[in-house]
Amino acid sequence: MRIFAYIELIKVTTVGNAHGIKLILEVPLKTESQSFTLFRIIALPNPVLNDTFALYELEYDYSGLSHSQRDYILMTAADVQKCNDGSITICPADSPV
Repeated sequence: MRIFAYIELIKVTTVGNAHGIKLILEVPLKTESQSFTLFRIIALPNPVLNDTFALYELEYDYSGLSHSQRDYILMTAADVQKCNDGSITICPADSPV
């Protein structure tokens, strides 16, 4: 993997005390097997009785499906906002797949 491709996306956290300073680097890793196609979930009203309809309240607004279609991830709108950087979309690996 080429780190220089992600140099603008690396997040650095500094932790220090009287004895020293530590740098924590958060480097996004992306390969073909870790790419997901993101779908927005839209709940449609379901008929219950006569002219009555029910609408499901969703916990997650988005669903991501891997290229192999074996793995998926559920994301909220706030999670997706954290991933967008304008020209490229890379999400932090903080959610289980």
